[in-house]
Amino acid sequence: MECRELSGAIKPVESLPKFDRKVWLAATTILATEIGATIPDDVNIFIDETTKLPRSIDETAAFVGDLLNKQSEKEAAAA
Repeated sequence: MECRELSGAIKPVESLPKFDRKVWLAATTILATEIGATIPDDVNIFIDETTKLPRSIDETAAFVGDLLNKQSEKEAAAA
């Protein structure tokens, strides 16, 4: 099987075969583990909740960064 080259503009939900809900969950868990962060189970990082459109890899990275910043701000405010 040929491996597709990935770029930041790729939208995994649209462009990668078999990238379904089960894979999204596994990918999110692996990402959270690798970056040492918590990504809530009810957050789909690959689909924009407002527009319901798939995010690109770059958009997903920016979304996760924003999510982690918001979590840090909440933790700092609670301390």
